[in-house]
Amino acid sequence: MGNVYHAIGIMSGTSLDGLDIALSTYTYNTDHQWKYHILKTKTVPYDAQLKQQLQMATEMSGLELKLLENHWSIFVAHHINLFVKESQVSPDLIGNHGHTIFHQIDKKLTYQIANNSLIATHTNITTIGDFRSADVALGGQGAPLVPIGDHLLFNHYDCCINLGGIANISYQNKDKSIAFDCCPFNIPLNLIANSIGLDFDSGGEIAATGVVHRPLLERLKAISFFYQSPPKSLGIEWIRNHFLPIIDEFKISNQDILATLVELYADIISRILLQNNLKQILITGGGAHHKHFIELLEQKTNLKIFKIDKETIDFKEAIIFGFLGVLRWRKENNTLPSVTGASRAHCSGGVYLP
Repeated sequence: MGNVYHAIGIMSGTSLDGLDIALSTYTYNTDHQWKYHILKTKTVPYDAQLKQQLQMATEMSGLELKLLENHWSIFVAHHINLFVKESQVSPDLIGNHGHTIFHQIDKKLTYQIANNSLIATHTNITTIGDFRSADVALGGQGAPLVPIGDHLLFNHYDCCINLGGIANISYQNKDKSIAFDCCPFNIPLNLIANSIGLDFDSGGEIAATGVVHRPLLERLKAISFFYQSPPKSLGIEWIRNHFLPIIDEFKISNQDILATLVELYADIISRILLQNNLKQILITGGGAHHKHFIELLEQKTNLKIFKIDKETIDFKEAIIFGFLGVLRWRKENNTLPSVTGASRAHCSGGVYLP
């Protein structure tokens, strides 16, 4: 492969939008800098049955969960094969995030379903996955992992914010990378939208019509996680157990809940930006299209958010997981202990040959 790699990155996020597939070329140039170029991207929506199974996975028996893992992996392999045929490019490898089911760091537990042997065999492409468990074994959070990509591929910004099911931020403090989960994002927003028959609140149009409910806002702002120092990370179990029950206590309109959540998110993220004097901001993920949130954030910080191409906005995490696979194949460190809290930097991920 030399210093040029064609790799597929696979991302399935907690917001359950679907399976993100990104094929990119990664080049390590003579200036010892990494560059990427997107060749092809695709999002494959989950059908209603698979989406429901993934939503209910935390309640499944061990056998049911392993059967779901195989079913999901066959789904992934099938769509990679279609994707590769359409692209007419032979990838060197696949970097697969998997789909997170459990993330309970207080119990030293993180688990992403993915039968990577099955994916490698069905696609005939070397597959690299299970990026998180080694970091947890070394005392880390196992998350976030994307900051190594931010550091090496997107280092012309002061900070990178990804707004998926959970919002996270990555930035440099002197020579040290700092990154952490800030707050929930699309998971609660989409649940409220689902309750009124929508997949999501497009552009934040419904949130923009609501009125911020101050008592609910103050209750949510009082959650201790938002004031903890990093490293720190969130899982869907935390959202279900510690965040959503507070919302359920308040009998207010869906519009007002959405407005209050967006106000909360903007408060939390603007505080982080202002405290750390971060000015050149890249925002990616589904939440980058939430016009109402972006407007609120700009108002609270008096900053302008950088606009980039839609493919990078929507597929940045998949692009970086392809890159994590490349670094693993090169036997180079692909995690940052200053981010996760692990005892040392390490080269994470299992390699599964076809």
